[in-house]
Amino acid sequence: MFAGWPPANLRSEHDRVLSFAKLPEVAPGEETKASNCSRTMRESVVSSTSDEYEAVTRYFQATLGEKAEIHDLNRINVPKFRERFLTDGDHTIMFHGCRSSQNEASILEKGFRVASCVSGGTKFGTWFAYRADYSNRGYSFQDQDGLEHLFVCVVSYFYTVMDQALMRVVGQDCAYPQWLIRYRTARTPAYVPPVYAPPVVAGTSRPGKSTNRGRDRTWYVVRDGQWQLEGT
Repeated sequence: MFAGWPPANLRSEHDRVLSFAKLPEVAPGEETKASNCSRTMRESVVSSTSDEYEAVTRYFQATLGEKAEIHDLNRINVPKFRERFLTDGDHTIMFHGCRSSQNEASILEKGFRVASCVSGGTKFGTWFAYRADYSNRGYSFQDQDGLEHLFVCVVSYFYTVMDQALMRVVGQDCAYPQWLIRYRTARTPAYVPPVYAPPVVAGTSRPGKSTNRGRDRTWYVVRDGQWQLEGT
């Protein structure tokens, strides 16, 4: 008996999403082209009016536990991911957050690589959540538009390192990313670019803020290692 399982009240929704994951990735004869192409060609936008979009986003929303504004859903078209997939015939739709754009780009190009995993120990395995809310809490990647990113994945039990009520950890080639969903929740903060303060010379303390009184303006600058008052 496996420890983890999709939410019992959403089993039919889960199985419907899984049925769309079994669709052919690309047309016959296009496998090599899709595997070697750019990131843009490796992803295809799923129409918001399609049954596939409705099934995947509905399951995502139901397991997220809060209302989300779906920006887009992209189907990942990399045949080599499925070719390498190790399976015992029992598959689960699960979620994976990658925390950074670099990690996301690596997954889209190379798939999940246990050699790069550090959670749980070096090469412990790749982690997946049964519900989107778990991945959304601190594991999703937020881009400069304030959109959260999560992978919707197909995961097998072929080599299971750990399986709990909330998550499963599997070995190499026991999972592949099928969709990438971008969304925004009510609590998602807008992206704020970093603001860098001017450097302070070692051994000096910074004085108070500059003043602005009518037309008279003053400010501080550093000369010879000391803060000095300037003004107009």
